[in-house]
Amino acid sequence: MWKYLLLVAGLASNVWSGVPLLDRRAPTVSAKQETEPETGYRLPNTTVPLKYNIELTTHVHDHGSAEQFDFEGKVIISLRVEEDNVRNITLHFREITVTHVKLSESGSLVLIDDDSSFSTDSTYEFLVIEPPSALKVGVYTLEIQYNGVLRTDNGGFYRSSYTDASGRTRWIATTQFESTDARHAFPCFDEPGIRAPIGLKITHGSTYHAISNMPIKSQVDSTLPNYKITEFEDTLSMQTYLLAFVVSDFDSISDKENNQSVYAAPSAIANGDLQFALEAGVKVIGALQDYLQVNYSFPKLDQIGIPDFAAGAMENWGLVTYREEILLYNATNSPKSQLKRTAAIIAHEYGHQFFGNLVSPAWWSYLWLNEGFATLMEYLASDKAYPELRIQEMFNIEAVQTAFQSDALESTRPMNSYVETPAEISQLFDDIAYQKCKYQTLFTNHCKVC
Repeated sequence: MWKYLLLVAGLASNVWSGVPLLDRRAPTVSAKQETEPETGYRLPNTTVPLKYNIELTTHVHDHGSAEQFDFEGKVIISLRVEEDNVRNITLHFREITVTHVKLSESGSLVLIDDDSSFSTDSTYEFLVIEPPSALKVGVYTLEIQYNGVLRTDNGGFYRSSYTDASGRTRWIATTQFESTDARHAFPCFDEPGIRAPIGLKITHGSTYHAISNMPIKSQVDSTLPNYKITEFEDTLSMQTYLLAFVVSDFDSISDKENNQSVYAAPSAIANGDLQFALEAGVKVIGALQDYLQVNYSFPKLDQIGIPDFAAGAMENWGLVTYREEILLYNATNSPKSQLKRTAAIIAHEYGHQFFGNLVSPAWWSYLWLNEGFATLMEYLASDKAYPELRIQEMFNIEAVQTAFQSDALESTRPMNSYVETPAEISQLFDDIAYQKCKYQTLFTNHCKVC
């Protein structure tokens, strides 16, 4: 128990848990930047979301149609204006076309779309809602309708494909939102220190199915022929970048007793290549809960292998996505090293369910708190789940030496590095965040309470 309390105490000054403990406009102090400029890529503090309700329609199942890779969306955001005389509501968007905007307060219309109701800034990726008069403190409902196209670069709301047993290309729609790509799927307050519950409905082809962070609440036929609507339970309050959803014709295997499933292309299921991933998921989450003395907080924890995936894996709360090959292990044909790799990566992503999801930094400058602790759990949890693999013994070779090498470079950076732009944020996902900070968290693990 004391180990977890000590780790959380180390995070306490930086986490967000309902109300930001750090001003979202305040940078960390560093030698390169002591103060933040008056304008920049950060959202203003004048409005905060209370709840998102997202409705999406995808046609990815409709092979060969002109609209196969298009999507339509509507997001209804309940938000609070924090001070009087607020002239606009600013949120993020990217590469989507906004068609309608409506703002209301207590059922009374404040704004309905016209040529002057909103503006966009593609540089800062801002959607600025501009009501005819200043807003006062209170709760408002913002409704935005929009459309877009599934991306091809493995980011945001994008398309992926696999080849089925008959040689046909089968398309799926999937997501990768970390760090700043949720704004491609729906206009939102896309910063890590801003949390809100998320409700989601997806309209999709009836031959496909949809999965997301939370269990399915209901499924009904759509008014569109051969489509159905899948609605999910609302999430806990969480960051937008942790939302995930996949529309596909994948198969799955499940451990219903432990509320875990693994999804992949049908051939991987048929070959039995996902049995180890399912087993490892159950063992690792048990090891983490036992070690941290904290229960996992979502009602399910699923994994899915995506054919086209830019990173190794992504810790979406309740639906972890992986590059397909990482989840595949065949006891007859795969090398033992693949067994260790799969167990370790699952442990890393499951570690994030606590470090990064349950507790998290208020801004990307403190990314190392996410990745350092999760990478430490990668070794600790996988070793506890599979002691016979002796994964913990590789820590000094794989982590410490890599950390020394990275930190010895002239281009090394502080662990806390203030960033603003999406490009700067992406550059923080480096060996300093993962390897050096993993070593630093190990020091914390060995601290003694005086």
